[in-house]
Amino acid sequence: MNKIGGEKVLSIWMFLIFGLIALVVFVNVSMFYGQEVDIRETQSEVLVLRLEDCFSSFDGEGFDIGECNVRELDEDFYFNVSVYREGVFMRDFYSGNPSFEVECRLPGKNFARCSSGSVLINDFEVEIYAGSNFRGRKF
Repeated sequence: MNKIGGEKVLSIWMFLIFGLIALVVFVNVSMFYGQEVDIRETQSEVLVLRLEDCFSSFDGEGFDIGECNVRELDEDFYFNVSVYREGVFMRDFYSGNPSFEVECRLPGKNFARCSSGSVLINDFEVEIYAGSNFRGRKF
């Protein structure tokens, strides 16, 4: 009889320990997979660097933005490339959602993040402004 009573008490502790282990695993998994990755600023910086590299061969004539390997951007991205010669505006290249130029200046975590850069090529000054509002995905 003592053996049967001891087994009943042991099984209660066993279920409590299994429940505690399951709870710890559930909490850890939900904490890990519940994190959202915010790569908006990094994406805008990469877009600026890619455009700077592409415009390094800019000669002022016959330039096609399609050569930059930047396909038509959707509403989550934006870039604007302005070309100046001796301080005088020459040409503008842009694609994506133009409202990002305003959104990037607004405070808050739900707005687009932008980066800028400039390159001096021969007599041309190329100013690049790029933005991203691609949130990424949850893990």
